[in-house]
Amino acid sequence: MSSLIAMTLADIMSAVVQQVPPDCPLSHASRHMAQARISSLIVVDHGQPVGILTERDLLRLLHTRTRLDLPVAQVMSTPVLTAPADTPFANAYQLALDHQFRHLVVVDADGYVIGIATETDFRRPLGLKLLRQLTDLTAVMDGEPPFLPPETPVDAVLEQMRRQRMSYALAVAEQRALGILTERDIPQLLANSDAEQLHQTRLCDVMRSPVRVVSYDTPVADVALHMHEHNLRHLVVVDDAEQVMGVVTLHNLMERISANLFQEVSQHRIAQLAADNAARIRRDIARLRAAQAALHESERFARLTLDALSAFVVVLDDQGTVITANRAWREWAATAPPLPFAAEEGDSYLDACTAAPAEHPAATLAAGLSAVISGERDTFELEYPVITATACTWLAIRATCFDGSDPRRLVVAHEDITTRKRLEQHLETLVQERTAELEEAKNAAEAANRAKSTFLANMSHEIRTPMNAILGLTHLLRCDSPDVKQQRQLDKIASAGQHLLEILNSILDIAKIEAGKLVLDQVDFALTELVESVANLMQERVRAKQLRLRVTLAPDLPAQVRGDLLRLKQVLLNFASNAVKFTEQGGIELQVQAQPITADCWHVRFAVTDTGIGLSEVQQQRLFEPFEQADNSTTRRYGGTGLGLAISRHLVALMGGQLGVTSTLGQGSCFWFEVPLTCATTAPIAAVPVTCVNPPSWSAYAGRRVLVVEDNPINQEVALALLRATGLQVDVADHGRLALDLARQTRYDLILMDIQMPVMNGLEAARAIHALPGQETLPILAMTANAFEADRQDCLAAGLCDHVAKPVDPTDLYQTVQRWLPVPDLSAAIASLEPTVPMLAPLERLRCVTGLDVTAGLKRVCNQTDTYLRLLQRFAVKTGTLTAQLEQCVAAADRGAARHLAHELKGMAATLGVEAVRDAAQMLEAALHDSTECDMQRRMTELDAVQQRVRHDIEQILS
Repeated sequence: MSSLIAMTLADIMSAVVQQVPPDCPLSHASRHMAQARISSLIVVDHGQPVGILTERDLLRLLHTRTRLDLPVAQVMSTPVLTAPADTPFANAYQLALDHQFRHLVVVDADGYVIGIATETDFRRPLGLKLLRQLTDLTAVMDGEPPFLPPETPVDAVLEQMRRQRMSYALAVAEQRALGILTERDIPQLLANSDAEQLHQTRLCDVMRSPVRVVSYDTPVADVALHMHEHNLRHLVVVDDAEQVMGVVTLHNLMERISANLFQEVSQHRIAQLAADNAARIRRDIARLRAAQAALHESERFARLTLDALSAFVVVLDDQGTVITANRAWREWAATAPPLPFAAEEGDSYLDACTAAPAEHPAATLAAGLSAVISGERDTFELEYPVITATACTWLAIRATCFDGSDPRRLVVAHEDITTRKRLEQHLETLVQERTAELEEAKNAAEAANRAKSTFLANMSHEIRTPMNAILGLTHLLRCDSPDVKQQRQLDKIASAGQHLLEILNSILDIAKIEAGKLVLDQVDFALTELVESVANLMQERVRAKQLRLRVTLAPDLPAQVRGDLLRLKQVLLNFASNAVKFTEQGGIELQVQAQPITADCWHVRFAVTDTGIGLSEVQQQRLFEPFEQADNSTTRRYGGTGLGLAISRHLVALMGGQLGVTSTLGQGSCFWFEVPLTCATTAPIAAVPVTCVNPPSWSAYAGRRVLVVEDNPINQEVALALLRATGLQVDVADHGRLALDLARQTRYDLILMDIQMPVMNGLEAARAIHALPGQETLPILAMTANAFEADRQDCLAAGLCDHVAKPVDPTDLYQTVQRWLPVPDLSAAIASLEPTVPMLAPLERLRCVTGLDVTAGLKRVCNQTDTYLRLLQRFAVKTGTLTAQLEQCVAAADRGAARHLAHELKGMAATLGVEAVRDAAQMLEAALHDSTECDMQRRMTELDAVQQRVRHDIEQILS
């Protein structure tokens, strides 16, 4: 019985399920049931049962003469009785009996069919034990079975079976069984007959004969075994005269078995429950005894633990009475009580604290204990000193309520914290000392930083002052010297000086970045103008190395953006300069792309790609660190400080962007940076035709008085020469006090003021001059070597309106002076243009000469037209002589002399802007190094043709 109770539906079901889809014809289904001799078909749709077709359904359909072409979905029984596979055997059997279902469909957790259990499946595990208790066979047989004459029409037979819900019909004559028709015969009958034939068929035509019979006195168990062995559902019971007494069916046997089964299951469960309860009681008693022992051990352990504590601990009840105390408390209270009393077990600790004087800590402790006892707070802590004649002892009291204890229990612990207090006081002293040391170190660091800034400012000033003299005097000499060789030498001095100035600016940029003093300016500009400006600056160097320069601008670039134009140009120029420096052949490409982030913000990417020496992975990782280059050999071969890329990295970071490099050693590199730029707040100004776009010449400012305040004699000389060359009246003052005196005596139109001077510095002098009556708006420009932003702010705060940096760039100086000088009268400007009109005609005609850059040539001679034209005339004569000498050297294969002459011609042409001759001479010079004789002759022929054309055009215009 125990194994039967443990059995589930999965143990008895048949895993082979006969099933058909809902659209299966009834004829096919009945034929299948007849051939397979099965009692049911499961109708399944997408794996889930939707109905069932049983023998009893076919009996109903046969009786009602249902058309066989109908789909089973229209005639099946529904719903289907289902149960999960883990359903206990007894529960499943009871479920089938309660619903009077002979078939139970087994499904999985998702409702899909996995098996079926029939009456036969339930009968197998039951065996015969439950039937052996029955001795009377009549107790399990049908007492009034449907006995019918053999000639009864089948229609009547089916009607009686359906009405009495019987699974068979017995053909009887003279109380003897002649044959039997069961539900199992119905599928075959339905599949093999039509309606008209069935109407004429009798019971004797379709019954099965002979009929199996059994004597009425046969034991029930033997009858069940006989039916199981012969797979019978029905067995006729006869008396001694072999007359029919009744019919035993499988269904009747199963119902009787179920009654006995459920009775035994109930008895078994009651016995099991009683056994379980007895075992549970025994376990509860054992656990109770173990808990009592554990409680006793816990109390003992708690007492030992409490006594082992070094703190003085006492436990109070909800009235403040002492319940227990540890050994430390008892010993301490007996010798040196923590309060003015000794509280032992049974004493009211709270009352004793309440009775203490108000100034004593016990009064404060009493209030705290009352709050904990009443539940107003969970803990109370107090630290206080006990001062005696010989010592000062610090005590800490902590009162804590037991969590969940009812009634409430409090633990009050006293601890000697004298050592901790002394350590805290010592630590506080150390912290104060350390704080003082850190403050001193901070002040020292700030002083060192200030000293560094002062040193850099002084060094900048000291270096820029002589640089101003070098570059300024070089510029003046270039303007005055007509000799081409001297012009080349002066160009080299200016180039070297400019290189030194770039190094100085890089060092100052690094210092500003490290000090966090680099400030970005926001201006509106066009991206196309920025890139074109960088390309123009690189053009001469690119041409000199015979490289290609390509500019690629994305078509969707915004017209105007807002950002720091100067710093963007600095980064892009650094990338482009490096690309030219490290590329010997091939070309350089400047690329600009933009992608909108928001409606008014763009993500702009600049990239410079070259075909140079490239970089290794290791070199790329440290390339953007200060003072780093690819390697030492790179520094020796190409020069440079290694600051440019580090500065670029910081500048791009300040602008909220990022930069990087992709490179292959020996193939080239691509340096790029990306920055967010907002759209310009103002629309670009459209070009508007005007009558005259040229600014007034310097002669229009004739008579304007300018005061130069400068303590360095060389710088005075440079400034005087540059300004007097424009026709201005210039005075000089050696220091600020002298400038103040001159300003009192003379009405100046503009003052150029140095900042660091003896007697009185420039800032003090500017303030004093602006304080003079009528001089409040006098424009004073700072002309200083101080390069820090703080210096510029100091100048603005002192009333100086602009800034001219040293070394002085003549173009910047002239533009700044013209910007702040009072605008001359228009009639004077027109008059100033009249004397130069005859000179403009040759210049305009010269601008039409192919290969001649008049603007570049004029800039070389400080825009002095007469000097430029005179030098061009000399160039036309000199070029013919040099070319003839070159042809002789080439014909004599004297490459060294030819290279010298080609180099001289190239430099002379470059100085005057004769680019066609310069390029041809440069190509010849390169061919003289390592080209073939044929190539050298070809380059010579090209140079001769170019110089003859240009020389002819110049002579025609200037003759």
